[in-house]
This record gives sequence, structure tokens and C-alpha cells, in this order.
Amino acid sequence: MRVLPRPATCTIVGKIHKKPHFYVVIKGRVTVVGNGVRKTVDAPAVFICEPGIQRAVYAHEDSVCLTVHRTDKRNLEEIEAELVEADPDSPYLPGNVLKQELLP
Repeated sequence: MRVLPRPATCTIVGKIHKKPHFYVVIKGRVTVVGNGVRKTVDAPAVFICEPGIQRAVYAHEDSVCLTVHRTDKRNLEEIEAELVEADPDSPYLPGNVLKQELLP
């Protein structure tokens, strides 16, 4: 499970996941956009995110969301390899760490 604090007016673009997972809005109001679908959700809410879709989430107010993924792995790199589609063009490493070569 990951806790995702989302400050008001923030938009976060997620990675493409390989497996379905739960998405829980525990505080606030967010709009989720992906695969041509736009859904505004008020907490509390739980829904399932299907695999293969990249989503963007906009927070209308300070919000907190959770994602719940099934894995037996403990190492973040192994978890991302199992659950997330590889994106060689992404500027980020597992854990959303900016690649070293992109730092000033």
C-alpha cells in the first residue's frame, strides 16, 4: 500500500500498472482522468484501477489517496518491476527518484 498526499491544485501523472489495484480516496476531492474517462471522486471512495492505463489525478482540495497492490516483494525496484510497465523515457527511477544524469 502507498499513501499519496495530494496538495490542492496539484496534478500527478501516474505510471502504467501491469495488474489491477485498489485506489482509495480517504480525504478530499480528486478528478481521475485516464483512457478517455474522467471521474470526480469525493472521499471516502474505493475503486479498482484496471491495468494498462495511464492516469492523471487532479486534487481540487488537499487530499489523501492510497493505492493497494498485491505483491510478496519487499524491495522497491523488484516491486516496480513486477507491477509497473517499464518506461525507458521516464526521467524517474523506482520510488520517483530523478535520474542522476538529469540533476544539475
